[in-house]
Amino acid sequence: MLRCYITRLLREYQLPPPTPAPRSKSFRSKRSLRGALLRLAKHKRRPCLNPRLPAHKTGALGGTRLRYTTELQERRRARKTQPVVKTDKPRAQPVLLLVGRSTINDTFCGKSGLITMGREEERKGIGWGGMEYASVALSADGKRLRLLDQRVLPQCVEYVEFEPDEVPRAIKLMVVRGAPAIGAAAAYAYALAADRAVRGDAGKFQGEMQRAYEELFASRPTAVNLAWALNRLAAVVRAALDDNVAPEKIAAKLMDEAHVIAHRDIKINQAIGAFGSALLPESCNVLHHCNTGALATVGWGTALGVIRSAHEVRKKSIHVYVDETRPRLQGARLTAWELMACQIPMTLICDNMAAMLMRQGKIDAVLVGADRIAANGDTANKIGTYSAAVVARAHNVPFYVCAPSSTVDLEVLTGEQIPIEERDADEIVRPSGESSVAPEGVRVFNPAFDMTPASFITAIVTENGVIYPPFEDGLRESVRKGHEWLS
Repeated sequence: MLRCYITRLLREYQLPPPTPAPRSKSFRSKRSLRGALLRLAKHKRRPCLNPRLPAHKTGALGGTRLRYTTELQERRRARKTQPVVKTDKPRAQPVLLLVGRSTINDTFCGKSGLITMGREEERKGIGWGGMEYASVALSADGKRLRLLDQRVLPQCVEYVEFEPDEVPRAIKLMVVRGAPAIGAAAAYAYALAADRAVRGDAGKFQGEMQRAYEELFASRPTAVNLAWALNRLAAVVRAALDDNVAPEKIAAKLMDEAHVIAHRDIKINQAIGAFGSALLPESCNVLHHCNTGALATVGWGTALGVIRSAHEVRKKSIHVYVDETRPRLQGARLTAWELMACQIPMTLICDNMAAMLMRQGKIDAVLVGADRIAANGDTANKIGTYSAAVVARAHNVPFYVCAPSSTVDLEVLTGEQIPIEERDADEIVRPSGESSVAPEGVRVFNPAFDMTPASFITAIVTENGVIYPPFEDGLRESVRKGHEWLS
C-alpha cells in the first residue's frame, strides 16, 4: 500500500523518484513520506502543493495562484511539515499558502486586509464578517489585476493575478462575476492595458487601446456595468487624445478613474443597503437568489448588502432562504458562504422550493440584484429570477430589485432588447466538472440570465433611493444623480 501511495503522489505532482528507496525506514509512515516529498519539492524549486486540496491546472489562464485555507484545514495541518505563514489576525482568519511562483508578503495578509488598489483611507471598510478579501484589486507591483477565483469557492480562497490581455478570458470563465465586480475588473484591465501600451510602441497607443476595449467589451454581453465602465474610460482617452495629452499622462488618468469606480462602488452599495433595509420588517424571512454580496461587487454587496445592513446596522432579526441558483450554484457556493461568515441566519433551499415556502407564508420579501435594467424597469438578472418574481406576485410577496444606477441602461427601452448570454452545456450536464448527469449527446439550453417584466417588480432600490412604478422617470433621475457619486 505504501508503494502505491508513493506512486500516486509522485504521479500527481510530477516529482522525480525520492531517495532513499521507498522501503527505507524513512518512509514507514505517510507523514514522514509527505515531509520527504515536500523537502524534495523545495530542493527542486517546484511548487509545494497540498495533497488535501483538489488539484487545479495552474497556468491555464496564465495567472499566478495564491491559495487560502480555512481554520479547520489549518488545524489538520498543524503538525505537518507543510510551510504555513501565519498572520497576526484572529484564529478565524485564513492562512496563506503558496501555490505557484509568487512570493508571500504583507500586501496579501497584512493588517490592512487584502486590498492593494488605492490609498490606505480607501481600504477601510472593505471586507465583511470574519474574513476580509478583495474580489477585484491590483497586484502588489500595480502591473497586474488580482482576482479572487470564485470558481473554487467555498472549498478554498484563491487569488490569481492576470496580465491585462488575460482579463477578458478570466471574465468569460467567471473567475470574477457579478455586474459591479465585472465593471471594476474591466476598468482596471483597461487602465493596465494603457500602462502596457505606454511602455511599448508609443505610435500604436490608440490602436492598442481600441483592441483592449473591444476584447473586454465582448467578454460578457448582458451585464451593462462592464460597458458602462469601459465607455467612461474610453471617453477619457478620446478627450485626452483630442487635447494632444501624452500617453503617459493618459495612462495615469485612466488608473485614477479606475480607482474612483472601484472605491465608490463600496459607498454606493452601502447607500443601497441603507435604503433597502428600511423596507424590511423588524423580523422577517427573506428569499435571496444568486449572489449579490461582496463577492459580486468591490465590497459590501447590493441585495445581499441590504440584508447585511438590516442585520448589522439596523439590528433587525433577519433570516435568509438562499436559492441554490442552478446551474452554477452561486447561491449554495457563494451566498451561503458570505452569510455564514457574517453570522446571518440562513437556510439553503433548491430553486424549486421557494413556491412552497411562499404558500406557507414563510417568506416576507424577495431580494435580487440586476445585471441590466431597461428604461421601463424590465430587469435582466440570473436565470431563475423571473420564476421567483412570478411566484412572489402570486402570493403577494414584495419583490425588490437592488442595483446601482450604473446598471440602468436608458438606451434600452424594454427588456426584450437586452441580449441574453447563453453558456456552455457542460454547466448543466457536468455540474461538478467531471462525470455527466445526463445521457451523452443530449441537447441543452443554458441561458445565463432571464428578463423580469417591470410589472412584477415592487420597487427598484438604487444608491439614490427607492423607485416605485412607473419606473421611467425615477430611473432617469437616478442615473442623473449617479454621476454625482463619481465626480
